[in-house]
Amino acid sequence: PGPDFPDAGVELKTSAVIPHRKNRYSAKERLKLMSINYMKLPAETWSNNSLMRKCETILLLFTLYERDLSLLD
Repeated sequence: PGPDFPDAGVELKTSAVIPHRKNRYSAKERLKLMSINYMKLPAETWSNNSLMRKCETILLLFTLYERDLSLLD
């Protein structure tokens, strides 16, 4: 529920991308920002909802997926 780096207030998300021809990329998997709390949802407004607070400061890191490459490489 809290940021990954609490001192900085930064949320870290990573996503792998798959290369295609002509310098185009697509996501390997979907990127999940958070789960929806349906019990608290009716009390939230657009300006103070938990998703917006979580995404205020987000570090999104993309990695290049290569099938035959070891995860350690």
